[in-house]
Amino acid sequence: MTRTYEQFEEAREIRRETLELVEGLDQKQSEFRPKADKWSVGEVLDHLIKLDGLIVRELEVAINQRRGGLPFVYRGVADIDTTVPWLLRPVLPFFEVPFAVFNAVVPLSLRNAFTGNRDIPLQAPGVIRPRSRRPIGTLRAELGGTFDRLEQQQKDDPDIDLDGVYYYNPITGLNSVAGLYKFVSNHEQRHQKQLREILGDESFPSARPKSR
Repeated sequence: MTRTYEQFEEAREIRRETLELVEGLDQKQSEFRPKADKWSVGEVLDHLIKLDGLIVRELEVAINQRRGGLPFVYRGVADIDTTVPWLLRPVLPFFEVPFAVFNAVVPLSLRNAFTGNRDIPLQAPGVIRPRSRRPIGTLRAELGGTFDRLEQQQKDDPDIDLDGVYYYNPITGLNSVAGLYKFVSNHEQRHQKQLREILGDESFPSARPKSR
């Protein structure tokens, strides 16, 4: 019998909300940028898609290790290719221990709050920086399929309890694999706020009338 995870269902519901936000947008609206240095709707969606791919891959690694009897996946600073504004990339590896200390003393609930807070500036790692001008229909379709893939992972290994498989990286700290879905939820809610800001911009283009 396939296990169910509250964090997974919450993340899937947040994805439905994202898809509702962008339902009916045309390509011009998808590519609109409020400012030259800001992301478009399409770029926000592609960023989410790229993170989806990373999460699917990392979960597969974790599940494979659990099959082999190892309940723990470790990722260092270099592995996750991340940048935070106050650090210089050449010295980033030296901050791994301070990150570990931070994660040891700051509660997981507070770290999750940081992830969802748009007032705290974060730079997307290179591996999940978005592509531009992708078709909006393709973006919606790919976003809609991710949780089917994640659910299939769980169905393929019903005996593995993801609450008992652990994943560490220096930003999110130590989580159960199931708990990573909470990170995904908070991250996506952060970008839902960004999407609403774009859609509410006074210069956001009107929908093109449908041709008959």
